[in-house]
Amino acid sequence: MSSSQHESRSTRKAVILAAGAGSRMRRGDPDLIDPENREAAREGLKGLIRFHDRPFIDYVIQYLIDAGLDDICLVISAARNRLWDYYEALAEALTEAELVFAIQDEPLGTAHALLSAETFTGEEPFVIVNCDNLYPVETLRTLKEMPPPALTLFDREGLLRGNIPPERLADMSLVETDEEGCLTRMIEKPGREESATFDSTAAISMNSWHFGPEIYDACRVIPPHPVREEYELPSAALHLMTDVGCCLRTARFSLPVYDLTSIHDVTAVEEMTRAIPISLPTIMP
Repeated sequence: MSSSQHESRSTRKAVILAAGAGSRMRRGDPDLIDPENREAAREGLKGLIRFHDRPFIDYVIQYLIDAGLDDICLVISAARNRLWDYYEALAEALTEAELVFAIQDEPLGTAHALLSAETFTGEEPFVIVNCDNLYPVETLRTLKEMPPPALTLFDREGLLRGNIPPERLADMSLVETDEEGCLTRMIEKPGREESATFDSTAAISMNSWHFGPEIYDACRVIPPHPVREEYELPSAALHLMTDVGCCLRTARFSLPVYDLTSIHDVTAVEEMTRAIPISLPTIMP
């Protein structure tokens, strides 16, 4: 499907990646958070950690709906857990959006996880986001209106106004673009030497993308990362750019993204989500 065909339709579909093992959350000291959330942290179910009586993924879903993305697929792991139970109940009660599930059989990376949602998206364009990042509605709304493939970028100053510390920013994907805003270079989790080769104004990718169905072939042909041995979504996106010849469009923002990577993030996210209105049905844990 050509970019012009993608431009003619409004994107409503969104995929949330929620099948990760939550290893960094598991490694934290559970005594740093309240007893209600300790079990979720121990299980690595960071999307179930509750803020103001709502699991974190509820906020992610709410922001997607607010951005006009009301046909949502939650990619979850094959191991039955409390996240399944909660979101099955929410899906039944939800009236303002559709919520379905896709199963990632093995934890083999974000590109592998996306392949499990192929039946859900079909030939439609879709936005894909992480379950442990809360992206501003403005960025999601802009992203869905851009011709795919596209991604949102964030500058350091904006992210530092959220809860992401400088040392964590150093481990995030660095991106360079041309004068037209098309991606020219991206390195996932760069080391210190690789980071030094980027301009100090280089943007950061927080893994929020707008894709068409072409991404699935890219996910199937990329090799695993040589160190992490995972099939990673940025590699698939770069394949579209370098091997298929797509312009991977970008939009840059100076806004915070609330990040729930570890137990140390819980207190800050608690404060940052305090004033966010949630219209989703209330589901008892």
